[in-house]
Amino acid sequence: MSASDSGKLTKARAAVANIRLQARTDVATQIPTLLALFSPPPEILAIDEAILNVANITTIHAGKAKVFVEGFFYDAQGYLKTTPRATRRW
Repeated sequence: MSASDSGKLTKARAAVANIRLQARTDVATQIPTLLALFSPPPEILAIDEAILNVANITTIHAGKAKVFVEGFFYDAQGYLKTTPRATRRW
């Protein structure tokens, strides 16, 4: 389950003890809290590109989670800015 609302993740873990979690945040100070909130910790911590740095990656890995950064938004923006409207096919 993937969510930015830790309450939803907590409910999911309470309902299914072995559910795999992906916590999402765009606030660096929330990273340690999200990792400590669950036992076992979320398997993946999805973070915004704005807070992607070595310190945050190290913290996430130390918490036994993997790092995920969504790239689709930036890919889509690049496509829309460089592709003429008449040739766009979604």
